[in-house]
Amino acid sequence: AGAGPVLTAAGTAVVPPVAAEDLAKVVSVRAVTDLPIVEITAGAGDPRRAADLSNAVAAALVTRFREDDAARVAPVLE
Repeated sequence: AGAGPVLTAAGTAVVPPVAAEDLAKVVSVRAVTDLPIVEITAGAGDPRRAADLSNAVAAALVTRFREDDAARVAPVLE
């Protein structure tokens, strides 16, 4: 099984790129109880790189949520 489209998108968005499978080993995402918030953490040898990885995952998640929402709404509007 692959790492999924969110990590694939995030891995290609960072410079230098990271394979989704490698990103899955260093990134953690968890839902915050009772809040519409997720906590994303990434491990890297450099704090800036860790932030870049976390931000790329966050951006990919937002994109995925928007695409999913659009797919659910489109049939209703047709």
